[in-house]
Amino acid sequence: MKKNVILMGMLCLSIIVGCDNGGDEGDNDGESSAVAPSSTATSTTASRSTSPSTVTLNAFSDFSCTSGWTNRDGALGLRAGSGSGTCTAEFPGVSGSYSIQIKVQAERDGSPAYSLSINGNTVQSGNYPYACGSLMCNTPYEQCRDSNKMISVGRFQVNNGDTIEFYGQETYPCGSSHGAYAKWHQIILSP
Repeated sequence: MKKNVILMGMLCLSIIVGCDNGGDEGDNDGESSAVAPSSTATSTTASRSTSPSTVTLNAFSDFSCTSGWTNRDGALGLRAGSGSGTCTAEFPGVSGSYSIQIKVQAERDGSPAYSLSINGNTVQSGNYPYACGSLMCNTPYEQCRDSNKMISVGRFQVNNGDTIEFYGQETYPCGSSHGAYAKWHQIILSP
């Protein structure tokens, strides 16, 4: 019985000493040292969430546009006779280097002018490709339908909050009866 009491006392003493060694070491304000691992875990989680990932900006829902833009055959395009217009969005992603592409809806009867700017600096300008490879003024729509094409803009530094601006201009190379209206769907930024 006496042996059991002595063993129990030694066990309690080792528990108390073990608890005391980790509780107050380096801490004078009464906080537990268990806070450190949790803050380390938070910073690890935060560093993972700051890695760039692909950002897709939808023409209809992510951009604010000047008047003249409307839904044309499922894409955002200019109303006939409106001339040109711009659409702007604030970049919501993590700052980093991104490869940028514009998904446009090409037509058979025109190659609209476009440009893409970041914070007011034009990073690319040009003309849309044709839906079927070349201008086809007298080809019926059924023989050469609109087709979605990707325009590669290049790789650029884009920071969170930067203003991305898309500009489009309609064109009428086949006469005033039908033209191409700078139809587009989205801008894709890939790290």
